[in-house]
Amino acid sequence: MKNYIYIIFSILFLACEGKKEYTILGVWEGGDGESIYLRTDYSDGAIDSAVVEKGKFLLTKPIEDTGKYILDIPYCFAEVMLCGQPVEVRVESGASGRFVSVKNPSQEQNILEQSIVLQRESINVMGKTGEEQKRHIEKLDNFILTHLDKMAAIYMINWLIPMQYPLDKVEGYYDHMRPELRTSRIGQAIKTTLDEIKSTSIGSVAPEIELQTPEGESVKLSSLRGHYVLLDFWASWCGPCCAEMPTLKTVYDKYKENGLKIYSVSLDNSREAWVDKINELGLNWINVSSLKGSTCPAVQAYRIVGIPRIYLLDPDGRIIAIDVRGEELKAKVASLFN
Repeated sequence: MKNYIYIIFSILFLACEGKKEYTILGVWEGGDGESIYLRTDYSDGAIDSAVVEKGKFLLTKPIEDTGKYILDIPYCFAEVMLCGQPVEVRVESGASGRFVSVKNPSQEQNILEQSIVLQRESINVMGKTGEEQKRHIEKLDNFILTHLDKMAAIYMINWLIPMQYPLDKVEGYYDHMRPELRTSRIGQAIKTTLDEIKSTSIGSVAPEIELQTPEGESVKLSSLRGHYVLLDFWASWCGPCCAEMPTLKTVYDKYKENGLKIYSVSLDNSREAWVDKINELGLNWINVSSLKGSTCPAVQAYRIVGIPRIYLLDPDGRIIAIDVRGEELKAKVASLFN
């Protein structure tokens, strides 16, 4: 089995923004004849290439923008910051496979390596609740604020957004970035993402959804205006989603006479599995799906990265709460009708 070792490294980000030239000088003993490629992303085509000769390779083709690029070496990828400063790397092999090391690691390199550790911690912690998550968010916040003038920290911020990191903190980071970082490729990507997220944030009018029920009837989310609505993203195969359904049923049965509506969007691909689970759980409200799984248009519009995902909408269709569950959901809905 091929082992792909992802070693992330970068060069000190100085006052070199705007320069389009770079140099990557690599040493790979025993690598003669192997091809090296430079890409803007893992899935993108190569923008430069070189062949190892006499144990060395050189990449120098001008680039469109400064920032992070992917160095694609056979059985090994590495991420490299290019901003006009020469980069020296060495391709080596160890017990875990092939890897890339950087000669004289920069300050940015050290910051980026710390961010990798934090990313791994985040994967284990961000889905949790309570004090553990709170402490981790504080740790991330301190790290980013300390290094906000470094490009490595900007990439860390971009990585955190899909992890449902607090949006107000991300906006604060963006506002306090140096102007040249805000206008960089990654800075602009963060701004675009923030604008998209705001469309499904508290206070925004929920984007329209129009999907079909199991009976084939097309139902618009906006048709429920004038009612409080629980917009629920779920799937028949999602254990936590199904575990949350008894709470939704309790809330719905108690307040449906007061006008409460539930609009459940399934991420299922199988109509049979979807309908069977609706019947099994007794979901006696509006159920819709495109049966396209994660490529469902509603999933894309709401940037759903994990389920269950619940939005509470007011009678004007504005989002007033997100991901309230269990007893918190019961209390929130009760406060609206009592």
